[in-house]
Amino acid sequence: MTEKGIKKFLTGLKKKTKIDDKKTESVSLADKKEKIDVKEEKKKLPEIKTDDRLKMELKTDTTVLVRPVITEKATTQQAVGCYTFEINNRANKFSIMQAIKEIYHVEPLKINIIKTKGKKVRYGRSSGTTKSKKKALVFLKKNDKIEFVKK
Repeated sequence: MTEKGIKKFLTGLKKKTKIDDKKTESVSLADKKEKIDVKEEKKKLPEIKTDDRLKMELKTDTTVLVRPVITEKATTQQAVGCYTFEINNRANKFSIMQAIKEIYHVEPLKINIIKTKGKKVRYGRSSGTTKSKKKALVFLKKNDKIEFVKK
């Protein structure tokens, strides 16, 4: 059969399809094939670029370290190779290690984590608590150093 003959054959055949409220409508098979092709095109989902995923990962790693702790005790420990950071409450040792590698380009030997509960405080009649904090003690090799303030 030729293309014209196939089209005539398909348009000649009509099939009844059920629609809402039990109404019937006749639709040719040629129209139905076109509708199917359109549905398949709509099902394709847009692809996420890998660059966007990398940016998302970098954002999460840099928010792990909140700030370095600069106190008298922390500065004396820096001579030994122990650096103290205030970290995000949801951070773990693995994420801290990755963040330090990315930001300071130094590989830590060991990481200890300290959790401190918020203290009860009163201001006049009102009472409440301060925020709970989390600190990380990062131990480095003897030759490695982290500079918080660049000279």
